[in-house]
Amino acid sequence: SAAELILSVCTAAEKASASRQLPPVFFNRHYEPWEVAREAEVAEMCHRRGIHLKGFDSYLFKEPTACGPHIFQAVARGQHIFKAFWTGWHLTGKVRQAVAAPTQGALPPSDLVAG
Repeated sequence: SAAELILSVCTAAEKASASRQLPPVFFNRHYEPWEVAREAEVAEMCHRRGIHLKGFDSYLFKEPTACGPHIFQAVARGQHIFKAFWTGWHLTGKVRQAVAAPTQGALPPSDLVAG
């Protein structure tokens, strides 16, 4: 699983960088319930190891929470999901600005190989 992969990367990073602070882990957030649960598991693993975790909403132009509860309320009242989303999208302002790629904190690939 992805959580196991992150754990193995964290373990390799710990071994490779025993004398330095571990770099943060960057990831793209997902919004399905099972993905949210998996990300929480990875966040806990990173937290236990003192690794900063930073998520981004790169899959979406707006975070679902930014569109407010009115989308779900409109659907609950019987409005079609696409109409509710279209209306909610335009009521919540501009699309987010792009986030620059990280320039620091990435481990060289050689540091990630478990020895």
